[in-house]
Amino acid sequence: MKSALKFYLGIIFSLTILMITACGGGGGSGTTLIPLSVSMSVPVNNATNTSTTPIIQLAFSSAMNVQTITTTSVQLIGPNNTVISVGAFIPGSGNTLFTFAPNTTLTANTQYSVVVSTGATAANGLRLISAATFNFTTGSTATPIAQLTRPLATGITQAPVVEILFSKLMSIATINTTNIQLIGPNGSVPIGTIIPGVISGAINTINFAPLTPLAANTLYTVQLSSNIQDTSGISLGTTSFTLITGSTLTPSLQIVRPTDNSQSISLVNGIQVVFSEAMNTTTINSTNVQLLGPNNVVIPIGSIVAGASNTFTFAPVNPLTANTQYIVQFGTGIKDTAGNSLPLTLRYATTGTATTPVGVMINPVNNTTGVLRSQGLSLWFSETMNASTINGTTVQLKAVSAPSVIIPTLISGSGNSYTVTPASILTANTQYMLSFTTGVQDLNGNSMSNLSQVQYFTTGAN
Repeated sequence: MKSALKFYLGIIFSLTILMITACGGGGGSGTTLIPLSVSMSVPVNNATNTSTTPIIQLAFSSAMNVQTITTTSVQLIGPNNTVISVGAFIPGSGNTLFTFAPNTTLTANTQYSVVVSTGATAANGLRLISAATFNFTTGSTATPIAQLTRPLATGITQAPVVEILFSKLMSIATINTTNIQLIGPNGSVPIGTIIPGVISGAINTINFAPLTPLAANTLYTVQLSSNIQDTSGISLGTTSFTLITGSTLTPSLQIVRPTDNSQSISLVNGIQVVFSEAMNTTTINSTNVQLLGPNNVVIPIGSIVAGASNTFTFAPVNPLTANTQYIVQFGTGIKDTAGNSLPLTLRYATTGTATTPVGVMINPVNNTTGVLRSQGLSLWFSETMNASTINGTTVQLKAVSAPSVIIPTLISGSGNSYTVTPASILTANTQYMLSFTTGVQDLNGNSMSNLSQVQYFTTGAN
């Protein structure tokens, strides 16, 4: 009898605790923790006839610990339980949305699954009760897909940086202000240089910002034309996204190299960021911009170099540790020229094992239009380079329309800064590309990769 009484009392006690918890402790703060949940918003669960080059977007019920959203905790599974390689998980909307795409074209008319394990953890420590699985089935077309990745909320700043992810490598020649427009109540809004997030002849992310602040509490549309094509010439379907501003005018930024949450970056990788408006350059310093390693240890960085189109570039002083995640932290001490502070902003990247030096154009930046025909091209490298390897043979300027003809140039500089000046005035209104061969080396003999170092600009009339 006593055993039975203890049993029933135990049940009553447990139910009482559950009721108190559900009610917030009877007069307490009501801070009940709701279990973490996740859904697949793009494509919707069990979707059929999707593109064989899809974009996938997961929506979590709470802000997530970005460091736990990895290729271990989120996997794309194909036939025979094969794990499909995917690109970076791009966080958005307060780290509740994560967008990514497979690195290869999927098989037509085939079912795939997205599996989110309990290793995906919210910022408050919550986890999924069990792994979540979502399914979709491809169709027979490889149509490129575009998805807005930032900003993803209403009430955004009036000076936003807009970021778009494509599901395939896109032809940079079709990425321009004719095919990509920002439309407001009074028509098209002028935007600045559309900066590719991957510096190469084929890109899958872009960033741009309006040239002037947007109106407060107003709906805008980002319009992508079907004239945008992938590298195979397949057109993007006409696509649009909406943005709704709030009443704040704070600057925003996006890392353009490497893209946010990138994997396997070089141990000597350069970091290039673009701000949404003109910044007070005195506030862009190593106090307000910090590279954080494991346990939030501050990693020394070199000089932060200002470039065109509100871009800034810097690199770690010493090679990073292999296979390690790093955080780039931008503090509230960073201000625009009007004194408005940047909100605290974090971006993530994980190293691989390569020590490949990185080179970028900083003036003009990649994909700039209206460049002066006689302008020198300012180059920045992520480390000190062997100057003897930087010459007209290893650094080549060509017209996109004549890729086999190297245009004579004069190259000067030292350390990690160089200038490439055309020997004669370039042709007006013409697209050019600057490429690096593997002959470009640092002082340790490490060669640049020639796979992702092509950069573009277009001359103006003068």
